[in-house]
Amino acid sequence: MKTRTTRSVWILWGVGMLLWIFSNIAAITPGISNSIPTSVLSPEEHLLWGMKLPVRQLGMKEWEMFPGIGPATAEKIMTWQKTNGPIENIQELDKIPGIGPKTIQNLSPHLSFF
Repeated sequence: MKTRTTRSVWILWGVGMLLWIFSNIAAITPGISNSIPTSVLSPEEHLLWGMKLPVRQLGMKEWEMFPGIGPATAEKIMTWQKTNGPIENIQELDKIPGIGPKTIQNLSPHLSFF
């Protein structure tokens, strides 16, 4: 009986460790973000790997992936960029109607400006 319980505990511990490792692989592997060829990753995969998305490469579909950005707001972003040029920094998003401080705060960790 004791062996069976001990074995179950070790199995659960092992499963827990595997889940932790896979959920934290980017955090425990230095430079993993740099070792993945970003040109072959979709925007969804960028977010999955914890990588930032380059703002200049985002289209309507990609903008709509973010919480708080629907089709109407994505259209406003695209229109603003056509009129004013590419978005150069996070503060410029505040100039777009429909995007407020909370949305900017939520988007900030996911966007890169270069």
